[in-house]
Amino acid sequence: MIQTYTTPVGELTIVCSEGAVRLCDWTGSRHFKAHIKALTSAIPDALTSETEADTALMHTVINELDSYFQGTGRGFSVPVAPVGTPFRQDVWQQLKDIPYGSVVSYAELARRLGKPGAARAAGTACGANPVSILIPCHRVVSTAGKLTGYAGGIQAKEYLLRLEKINKT
Repeated sequence: MIQTYTTPVGELTIVCSEGAVRLCDWTGSRHFKAHIKALTSAIPDALTSETEADTALMHTVINELDSYFQGTGRGFSVPVAPVGTPFRQDVWQQLKDIPYGSVVSYAELARRLGKPGAARAAGTACGANPVSILIPCHRVVSTAGKLTGYAGGIQAKEYLLRLEKINKT
């Protein structure tokens, strides 16, 4: 099941399939077509299947995104299962542990993975995250604290971090 969702800073495309959110990507991002291709290679009917469970899951993820953008939701309960390599899966799992309203550097993320020399590779995996916001890759910044690349654009990353900082209390 596929649906678009309009945020204050752009449009997301969400795909729910086989009981999990498989994609929550910025529509038109540079990785968008590759994410769709990888997903449909792994689950051929991911975009067309509309089971009751996936419909219910889609309603839940939309409600949770609404709460997030209204500043009342600080986390997501929906199951996510993005398609990716084992290393990317490890990076994305680490991203889920970054608390709402907090940031870490790419170097710190690599250290948390037990691969202190892999900051650049961790950054590449962040950039390839097909489940934006739900897996909070926007919470990773440069070692100097600067905002660097983000699939939704730097303005979207800045907006998300500002939203979380304002509503952290």
